[in-house]
Amino acid sequence: ANVARKEKKKKSFEAKREVSPNSETVFIMVSGDRSQVGKSSVCLGLLGSLLETGIATPQQIAYIKPATQCEKPTLISKFCRSRNIQSMPIGPVVYFSGFTRSFLNGKQPSSNVLLDKIFAAVKKISQGKKYVIVDGVGYPAVGSITGTSNAQIAAKLNVPVVLVGGKGVGNAVDSTNLNTAYFNSFGVSVLGSIFNKLPEEGYYSRVKCKEAVESYYNQFKPNHRIYGFIPEIKEL
Repeated sequence: ANVARKEKKKKSFEAKREVSPNSETVFIMVSGDRSQVGKSSVCLGLLGSLLETGIATPQQIAYIKPATQCEKPTLISKFCRSRNIQSMPIGPVVYFSGFTRSFLNGKQPSSNVLLDKIFAAVKKISQGKKYVIVDGVGYPAVGSITGTSNAQIAAKLNVPVVLVGGKGVGNAVDSTNLNTAYFNSFGVSVLGSIFNKLPEEGYYSRVKCKEAVESYYNQFKPNHRIYGFIPEIKEL
């Protein structure tokens, strides 16, 4: 009976999933294992790499942050404007101060309506694009109180995730595993990780952390790809 209930719940969840907003476009959500880990910097790097390698022209790529806590101009929004990349740095869901209490009091749209707005915005910006970078907000569960966490948004959009982690070994791996499990619980695929802001010297230097973290994933989770270890740049 328990197995039947679990299977019924699984099928019910799968029925709510959408197809990707545009089947001809490659979508990637960039999410962090904590706030201020460098998600938007990684998004900026991905956009720059697509241009520099000639994989895509500015007209073929787009950037969107469907849910945000910040309405101030960002470096990535300035970059997109300077390169004529279509972007939406402030998406349809803004977690302004008091938003969650307003939601709980029934003064905001329902979770489904908010997710539909996000889906529509991503679908619109993806028209005619080869690649769309979807920028997450905070850590994966941010927005869960309103039913619009990063994982719930990724599930709605049916897009895979690249996680951005921080320095260290044990904490970096543990946080990655925890957040990967959260995404997986919503049926979202996590492709792998990028570890950011690693110092060049000391016990937790980039080289030492790279060796240990790669050793773990090679031994125990070979399907979780490690895309790189980015040094800390204090000027940024």
